Amino acid sequence: MHIIYDDNRHLRSFLQRHSQSELAIRKDISERLPKLIMENSPKIKLAKPLRFNGHKIYEYKIVADKQLTCRVAYIVTDDTITIIFISDILIKRLFCQLLASTELIE
Repeated sequence: MHIIYDDNRHLRSFLQRHSQSELAIRKDISERLPKLIMENSPKIKLAKPLRFNGHKIYEYKIVADKQLTCRVAYIVTDDTITIIFISDILIKRLFCQLLASTELIE
């Protein structure tokens, strides 16, 4: 699967604030996320009823390193995973509320 990162201020800001963990985050996304998707893992949750460009949004949690655990929101289209949002808010309900408050959501 091909992985791309949406070009939005929320994603840029998060990765800039957590630059010391960025490599671990990107590694988890590139190595672990495609496996979880292929396995239909219960670790992947639907961020319902949220949509990004008409696509359902999914989310999962990453333990990047000792300093950072975060949630990642993404969409899947054909053979492409698009990462749209990352936050260090771990409670799913609060993470989805924060995501819903952005201009990313339809």
